Amino acid sequence: MDLFGWGFGLVLGFSAVIGIGVLLVVVGSRRTSSVAPADRRRGLMLWLLLPAWLGRAVAAPGSPKAATSTGKRLCVVRLHNTHAERPQVAHFVTPMFGQAFRQGDMPAGERPRFVLADGTDCPATLWGITSWPDGSMKFCGAVVRVPAPVAAGASLELEVRAGGSAERQVGKRTTADLESAELSVMLEGLVGLEGTWTAALNDGIHSRADIVQLASGPAGTLWRIGSEFRNRAGKAHGQLYCWHYVMALTGANDEFAGLRYLARIAQPWTDVEQPKAEHREFAASVRARAQVLRKLQGHTTTETPGDAIRLPHYASFFSAGHDGRWDYVQGIGKSPADAHVRVTLDGENLRRSGLVPPFDPEVPINDAERIDYHPMGKGSITRAMGTTGERSDVGLLPEWNVRHLLKQSEDHERVMRVNGLSAAGFRLTFRKRATLQPVPCVDIRAQYPGLGNAETNWRGYIYMSGMTKPAPNESLWREDTAHRPGCTYWPYLFTGEPQYLDLLTEHAFAHVLELNQGNGTVWGTTFPRQQLLEGAWGGERGVRVGSGGTLYKGSGVLLYGIGGQRMAAWRSRDVAQAAALAPDVAPDGAAVRQYLNDVLASSYAAFKDYMSKVPASFREAGLFMQDKGNGLPWQIAYMSWSVCHQADILGTPEAAYVRAHLGRFWNGFARQADMACLVAMACSYRDEDGNLVDNMNGVLGSLRCNLNFDAASSRITIAPAKDKTNGAWSPHPGDRFSFAGKPMDLLKSFAEMKPYRVFFAVGCEGQTFQLALKPNGPPIRFPESVVITDCFAQLKDFRPDLAFSPPNSPSGYSANIRGAVAYHLACGDYVSDAMEQLDRIVKGQRINFKDRPKYRTLTSRT
Repeated sequence: MDLFGWGFGLVLGFSAVIGIGVLLVVVGSRRTSSVAPADRRRGLMLWLLLPAWLGRAVAAPGSPKAATSTGKRLCVVRLHNTHAERPQVAHFVTPMFGQAFRQGDMPAGERPRFVLADGTDCPATLWGITSWPDGSMKFCGAVVRVPAPVAAGASLELEVRAGGSAERQVGKRTTADLESAELSVMLEGLVGLEGTWTAALNDGIHSRADIVQLASGPAGTLWRIGSEFRNRAGKAHGQLYCWHYVMALTGANDEFAGLRYLARIAQPWTDVEQPKAEHREFAASVRARAQVLRKLQGHTTTETPGDAIRLPHYASFFSAGHDGRWDYVQGIGKSPADAHVRVTLDGENLRRSGLVPPFDPEVPINDAERIDYHPMGKGSITRAMGTTGERSDVGLLPEWNVRHLLKQSEDHERVMRVNGLSAAGFRLTFRKRATLQPVPCVDIRAQYPGLGNAETNWRGYIYMSGMTKPAPNESLWREDTAHRPGCTYWPYLFTGEPQYLDLLTEHAFAHVLELNQGNGTVWGTTFPRQQLLEGAWGGERGVRVGSGGTLYKGSGVLLYGIGGQRMAAWRSRDVAQAAALAPDVAPDGAAVRQYLNDVLASSYAAFKDYMSKVPASFREAGLFMQDKGNGLPWQIAYMSWSVCHQADILGTPEAAYVRAHLGRFWNGFARQADMACLVAMACSYRDEDGNLVDNMNGVLGSLRCNLNFDAASSRITIAPAKDKTNGAWSPHPGDRFSFAGKPMDLLKSFAEMKPYRVFFAVGCEGQTFQLALKPNGPPIRFPESVVITDCFAQLKDFRPDLAFSPPNSPSGYSANIRGAVAYHLACGDYVSDAMEQLDRIVKGQRINFKDRPKYRTLTSRT
C-alpha cells in the first residue's frame, strides 16, 4: 500500500474508533451499571490505544492485505466449483495452471500476485518462469492457496496483478513428505519382458540420481523424480524407466496436505544396447503401498484397449485416468481429498500476450467429443500422420485445442488433456542415459551444459543411425513430419503441468535430430537457376548460403522441406514453441533453452542472408524457398501461420523479419491479381526454361475449369469444370496463363506451347479470348480444337466466381489462407489488399468456421 493510502486508512480507522469509544462512554454514563469506575477508565484507555494497534496491523508486512493497492491489474483467473451440491472449503490449493503475460506487463524483477476481490493476497508457488527479450516475464506455471470458500456450483475470481516480490520462494515440503505414500508403477511382463518389474518413487528419492525440484513455495513443492524399473532381486532393467511427477501441497498452517501424482513410463535411451531395444508388452498398475490405485488399460496392436500395453522403444505413456488428470494421494497429509475445482483463464489476456494467435472468440464452437485416455491410445489424433487432406489435427494448433482455448468447457479440457498425453506415444523420446537429457546434434557452440556432446553424426526417427536402433521398430503410430500435430504447446500453456513441457521439448529436439546429417548443402543465390541446390547434395541439417558463403548449422529446421513448406512450418513451430517456454533457469541445469534458441537464431540468420543475396525481385515478391515441383499456396499459408506465431512468442526481430517477408508475398500478389488465384491446390514456381521463378509475374494458380480451344477461330471459350464450378468468370486483357502436365499431351501440336510458358489474354470478348506470347501481342493460331480441363492462371478479376478451389476443397484453402493473412495483419504487416479480397471470398463462399475455428483469426489483438 502506498503512503497516502496507508495514512488515509489509518486516519479513518483512528477516527472511527475514537468516535465509537466516545459514544460508548457517553451511553455508559447514562445508564445504571454495576461496573466500577476504575474498570470504566481501563476500558476507555483500551479504546484510546486501539488506533495505534490498528495502525501496526495495517502496516504489518506479513499481513495478507499489506500491499493490496499496489501492482497493475492484468487479468483474472476463474476457479469453478465442479460439485453442484457441495461447497469447496477455504484454504484449498488450486489445480496447476499456466499464466501468460504480454511483453512489458510484468516488469523484470517482479512476480505476479494473485488477489481476491476484497484485496486478500493468496500465497502462490511458481515455476517454469520464462522471460521476454526485455526481461519482463512471459510465462509461469502456478498453484495458489485460496483462503476463501467457493459455493456449490459457483465460481471465484482471482485477480492477477504485477508488483509481487521476486525473492526466491522457499516451501515447507521435502521429499520426506512423499515417502509414506510408497507410490510405484508395477509391470507384469508378457512379451519381451519376463517377471515383475517395479519403479518405486522412494527408490528414486533414495538413489538421488534423478531428482529435479521444479518449484517450491508456500502452496506446495513440485518435483520430477526418475527411477529404474527393478525386478524382485533389485536389478535394474536398463531400458525401461519411470519419471514420477509429484506435487506436495501445503495447507493454511504450513501443514502437509497431500500429494498429486503422475507417472510416465518410457523406453527412452539412445545409448543403451542391452537389453535389446524392442517393443515390450506388459500389464501395468499404479500402487500406493499395497493398494492398487489404477490398473491401466492400454493398446497393443489394435484400437481396442485391454489389460496388455505394448510400449515401443522411444515411446512412453502416462498413469493418468481417463480424464487425463493427475491422481490425488493423501499419504500422511491432512486433507483426505483434493479440491473439486477447475480453472479457466482470461481469453483476452491470452490473445493480448501474443502466446496464442488472435483467434476469434465469437466463432461458434461445436460440442466436444467424448474421449478417454489410455496408454498408447490415439485420442483424436490421426494414427497414419501422412494421411492427406483437411484434418482436425493439422495446423498451427489442432482444432480441439483452439476449441478449448475459446470455450474452456470441462469437456473441451478433457479432450485437450487426453490428446496432449497421447502424444507421448510418438516415437520421439530420444534421450541419453548418460545425461538423462534429449540428444543435441548441432554443435553451434562447443558445449551445451548438461546436454553432453552434440552427436552430429546421429540421426533419429525412421532413418536411425548412430543411436540404438530398435528391432523390430513397430507401432500403431505412423509418424510424419509434414503432418505432425502440435499437441502439447497449448496444454502446457494452459495447465503449466511439466509433463507437457517435457514432451514439447523432446519433440523439438527430435525435429532437429531427424534432419539428414551433414552441413555440406549449398543453397545457390544466383538466378536464373533450376534448383536451389548448388553442387552436390551434402545433408540438410546445416545449409551454406551461396558458394563459399556462410555455413548455418541447424538451419535446415527452417530452410529445408523436401515435402513442401509445411515440413519447415511444423518443424520450426515445435522448436520455437519449446524455446519460447523453456525456463530462463533450467531446474536441472541443462542448456535446453540455449540450444533451441541457437538453432532458431542460425535458421533466421540463414534466411536473412539468403534473401540479401537473391535478386531484389525475389525478395520484394516475398517468395519462399521452393526446390522441387510447384508451389502450394495453402502450404505457404501454413508457413505464414508458423512464422507469425514464432515472431509473436519469441519477440525477436530476426523472427519478425521472416514473418514480414512472407507478408509481402500475399499482398504483392493481391496488388496485381485476384487472390482467388491463390485459393488453389498449387501455383507455378517455374518458367518455360525450367528455372525457378524470381518475381511475382511467374506465380500463377492452378485453375480447374474447361477451356475450349477452337481451331476455326483460334479463340478459347470458358465453361464450367466437371463439378459445375468456375464457369462464370470473364477474361481481361493481360491475364496470364500457362500449361503443364497432362494438358501438354493435348497441346503438343501447338508450336508455341512449352510447359510453364506464360501466355497473355488478348482479344477478350465476353467469356472468350485469345492467347499471345506477350501483352497486347498478336494471337497465336490453334492447329486443332481441344478441351483443356486445368491450367495455371493469374487473373485480374475472377468474379463472379470466388476461388480457383471451391469452399468444400479437401484442405479448406480459403479458410486457411484468409486466417494466415489476418494473422499477418494482427502482427502489423501490411496485407490490407490481400485481406480485403480474402474476406470477400470467404463471405461469398459462406465458410462455416464453426467446423474450423483454427482458421478464424481476428485482424487485431483487441
